[in-house]
Amino acid sequence: MMKRVFFYGDSLTYGYDPRGTFDSRFPESVRWTNVLRERLVGEWEVAVEAMNGREIPETATELIRTEEMIVNHLPFQLFVVMLGTNDYMNMYQPDVVEITNRMRKFLVHVQRIDEVQMCGTRLMLLAPPHIHTLQDEFYAKYDTTNGIFARAYQALAEHLGIYFADTTVWGLEPAFDGIHLSEGANEVFADRMEELLRYTGLQMDMENAIEVY
Repeated sequence: MMKRVFFYGDSLTYGYDPRGTFDSRFPESVRWTNVLRERLVGEWEVAVEAMNGREIPETATELIRTEEMIVNHLPFQLFVVMLGTNDYMNMYQPDVVEITNRMRKFLVHVQRIDEVQMCGTRLMLLAPPHIHTLQDEFYAKYDTTNGIFARAYQALAEHLGIYFADTTVWGLEPAFDGIHLSEGANEVFADRMEELLRYTGLQMDMENAIEVY
């Protein structure tokens, strides 16, 4: 049976091309979400809600709007979140603990949405690609190539009992700004996500079979 996945993210999911203006975007043929959609026809339907500059929803208004958006897109079997980079880069003193706590509150809110529970939707948290800023003295404090961001998100996912994937180990080439994905990285991202969704689909089928049994 065909499944449906809903990706919720920022410019890394939007397909932002840093070589252009704020709204600049890679062509559809390049964006990893579109490549994935084409490859998984008949297996997974791919829905995307991405926006440049998006941070983790935190205020009551943000959470209500996000909840409405999620409910409007249901049903889907998997809700995939990749956020946190903008939150981190917008802090004067970047704090992984604070970012992870924001993500925890958001994911718990999503888990508690009645319609999400009724649909049996699973959640997946993606650790976003590394931020490469060590070559810039001013921005060096935002560099995450030591893996601290990914480790924090993995611990959170394990605590919440949700799926997790660490994109920092996928060998993604950053764009010239050290933050966004290059054109080649979009293809690699699609490759790894394709493998991940096929594997996760099998996991979900096995879990469902066990529950029925």
